[in-house]
Amino acid sequence: MKSTIIMVKNIIFDFGGVIYDINFNNTFEKLKESGVKDVEKVSLEFTERHLFERFETGAITKEEFRNEVRDVSDLQVNDDKIDEIWNALLIGFKPERVHLIEKVKLNYNIFLLSNSNIIHYEQYRSEFEQQFGYKTFDDLFKKAYFSFEMGLNKPDKTIFQKVIQEQNIESQETLFIDDTEMHTKSAAQAGLLVRYLRLEHREDMINMFDHTGMLKQQQFS
Repeated sequence: MKSTIIMVKNIIFDFGGVIYDINFNNTFEKLKESGVKDVEKVSLEFTERHLFERFETGAITKEEFRNEVRDVSDLQVNDDKIDEIWNALLIGFKPERVHLIEKVKLNYNIFLLSNSNIIHYEQYRSEFEQQFGYKTFDDLFKKAYFSFEMGLNKPDKTIFQKVIQEQNIESQETLFIDDTEMHTKSAAQAGLLVRYLRLEHREDMINMFDHTGMLKQQQFS
């Protein structure tokens, strides 16, 4: 471990779990409520089909995603119901995080890098505008990157390299904050400074910064 605060010029934020709260169990509960008897079996088939990964890299459309969910779960429900089940895992923004990021922006080049999909994006982008007045995430961040638009997702090292190259920034001057360890390990392999937020220990990115939006004196790997 080494002190790197003076080197940090750019910060890349993950979205879900870091800025926006999520809970995957809510979607599984919604499946049960909707009549799915064996949620574990359905979940396993989703995994075997790489359904979520294909959706979050834009390999399938939202119409194809909904049809596969219906096929696997044997649910005879309309598109709105599928979206309701899928979006149940979206909890919401903590306003204090967004307001802090507005201060962080004054001190660093800030970016967003999220594994996401078009159905979730449409929901939380709408919330973002209603709550904070930003029409797009690019209005707050220098650039917001979403996996379904890029055709790549974390932990693929290529996704970090793409951001670094496109933005013409130095990896050793860039801090990546994520709540998934395999993502931070991959970012570190790409040469970025990283901070793995352990949500099970109630770690929150808010505690990484002072009231002016500057990183506190702490260690990163």
